[in-house]
Amino acid sequence: MNPTSTSLCTPPRLLVDGSSFYPEILDTLKQATKSILIENYLVEDGELWGSVSETLLEAADAGVKVFCIFDAFGSLGLHNDFDRLSLHPNISIKLFNPIHIGLGFHNLRRTHVKLFIVDEKIAYTGGAGITDSFYQPSRALSPWSEVMVKVEDQSIPELCSIFTWKFNAVGNKPRSLFIPLKGPNYIFQKRMVGWLYAHHFSTHWIKRAFYKKLSSANRRIWINSAYFFPTRKTIRFLVKKAQQGVDVRLLLPGVTDVVFMKYLARGRYKKLLAAGVTIHELNDRFLHSKVILIDDWATLGSFNLDVFSFRFNHELNFASTDSCFVSDIEGFFLSKLQSAIEIKPHEWTNRQLLSKLLERITYRVAHFFVKLIK
Repeated sequence: MNPTSTSLCTPPRLLVDGSSFYPEILDTLKQATKSILIENYLVEDGELWGSVSETLLEAADAGVKVFCIFDAFGSLGLHNDFDRLSLHPNISIKLFNPIHIGLGFHNLRRTHVKLFIVDEKIAYTGGAGITDSFYQPSRALSPWSEVMVKVEDQSIPELCSIFTWKFNAVGNKPRSLFIPLKGPNYIFQKRMVGWLYAHHFSTHWIKRAFYKKLSSANRRIWINSAYFFPTRKTIRFLVKKAQQGVDVRLLLPGVTDVVFMKYLARGRYKKLLAAGVTIHELNDRFLHSKVILIDDWATLGSFNLDVFSFRFNHELNFASTDSCFVSDIEGFFLSKLQSAIEIKPHEWTNRQLLSKLLERITYRVAHFFVKLIK
């Protein structure tokens, strides 16, 4: 297979909000006949987890092999549930990187991937954890806004092999999780479209694809990131492209689950606004999605423009130039922008002194932390 292109059997399909994608994901899991592979960072007890765990048990009873990787930190409250599920002979669950004092800053390395694979034929990825924040059948609208993509193509068996490599590594020597991917399918990740993995700082294919697209952008750069603390290199690209006349837009959450990150993101607004970047904040719900549209290239997944996604986390994105998918991503942006508030440069300059102070302190603390962990 040419690693720089994909041949899709079915075009990738964008699914917006939990009420759209989780009923479909659950239905697809119920139709599994051979295997279910799940990897997720955020798993919490609640209505959704109850539905997922029940579905996994029913599938296992029918002879389906179930393999799950859950982040040890992101699923802290459910470890006993995992132990009970693992008693089933067809269910295997592993915890990624349990907290251990001997690991030091390696404890910051988490699997931030959100992935569901059924029968090596259908895959869903995006930013949705398995929590009621993303979907609750009893509620019409979930508290957090999110997107997922459904993919059915010939690369999914290769994606499964990456999952298997990781599943086998989990529970052995912890540091084996922090090395570059190896094996016959390693070249599979060196692409601009398709599955983009990040397992190691030196072989971060999401970052490499992102920077390459940024450098060649000539029409638009639209970025939606739930947590926004980009590298200085990213800021330089955005400023340069905006000054060259490229349509650079940021769609960021105005309400968030981590107030620190809100002020941290705002620490770079002044420089970006001065260069001509337009910034919008969405305040109706927490915008947890991570979507990037550069010219006619679109990607979404678990990757945030923050230090954890760039340096520590295992991440997974899907990227495509399929015209229908790109059009759907464009429609997603435009619909969100309609209800978002644009940050005007003159209003931003005259904002409250307390806000300016919090942004400056937050930004300095964050940069001190980044230097400390290098």
